[in-house]
Amino acid sequence: MRSALALVACVWPLLSASASSLNGGGWDIHILERTHRPNPTRGPAELLTVHFANGRSYEVPLHRAKPIATLQGEANAALLLVSGADCTECDEGNTLRFFVLGKAELFGSGQRHLYPGTKRDYLSEQLVSKTRVFFGRCLSDDQDVVVWIHRYLGQDGNWHDGQGIARLKETGESFQRIAPGRNLLRRLNARISLGKCTELPGIDGTTEP
Repeated sequence: MRSALALVACVWPLLSASASSLNGGGWDIHILERTHRPNPTRGPAELLTVHFANGRSYEVPLHRAKPIATLQGEANAALLLVSGADCTECDEGNTLRFFVLGKAELFGSGQRHLYPGTKRDYLSEQLVSKTRVFFGRCLSDDQDVVVWIHRYLGQDGNWHDGQGIARLKETGESFQRIAPGRNLLRRLNARISLGKCTELPGIDGTTEP
């Protein structure tokens, strides 16, 4: 019963640099509703329901879920970019997920994508990776994308560079690795200066055991 739940509702400021592109579909995030359902063995479980300006609501199937932005992809596909984890009683860190909007329930590929920030080895505390993430109209004006710029310490003891782009479709995200190059970061910074692209702030963490 709803009365048995501890409920918190708040207005959520949309972060997407291209939020105006979704106004026609009403996918602006309006309210976040967090409910805590008691669990006698594992403690209360927190559930997040996202209410949109068009009246649609979805429960996000993640723990520690935090909506980041609604994005527009190919053929006006609307997707929700969320951070979160699959479990609470484990050491899994937050990752980025994509969910397709407009269906009866949130639909996602289940793929976990890197959250921005630095990671250190949980035993040695040695720095092992640095990740930056950008979202919005970061490459062109016609649709949103999400871009990763990643540096990681390889088993050979050397640092390696990686870059990737997630393009958004009605069926979900399509992730593509691309050859590292400085030109991508220059393009991203140029789009940020135009207010078209946003960098997601990173957090510091450790690797999973």
